[in-house]
Amino acid sequence: TTNHGIGISFAGPNDQKAYEYGLTEAFKHAKTVLVEEFAEGEEFRFLVVDYKCISIVQRIPANVVGDGKHNIGELIDLKNEDPKYYKFFETYTIKKTATELRNLKSQGLTLKSIPKKNHQIFLRTNSNVGTGGDALEVSEKIHKSYKHLAEQAAKILQIHPFTILKY
Repeated sequence: TTNHGIGISFAGPNDQKAYEYGLTEAFKHAKTVLVEEFAEGEEFRFLVVDYKCISIVQRIPANVVGDGKHNIGELIDLKNEDPKYYKFFETYTIKKTATELRNLKSQGLTLKSIPKKNHQIFLRTNSNVGTGGDALEVSEKIHKSYKHLAEQAAKILQIHPFTILKY
């Protein structure tokens, strides 16, 4: 019942501790939770309007790329200030919460670690823009057959075009 990736956790196979942590976090935000099997791979979102695919966005979990000079905490601040990453709204910035710190620790890193130049460090496992993830427009890079599949799926599911509600 949340959005912006709030209350979302990932647990690896047979990781009982991570599973229990995820449930505890989820129940902080809702009375019921959904547990799903994770399908690993790249994530793309297709926008279909009037049964035409008009945009495809690749979603990438919150991350920074090392420059060999700045530590991870500084790289987060620099990325949050860069408008090309759509982080100029406080809601969409990369945070430095327990989740990000836990993910860094699992990689043997801290906010003070200085990653090598061009080395990408992932801070979260979920790709929500609301938790600092990147949304990259990739419509021109994706084969047209995928656009066609999205349009066909919308037709089969009878997903109707946007309706503007006026109050």
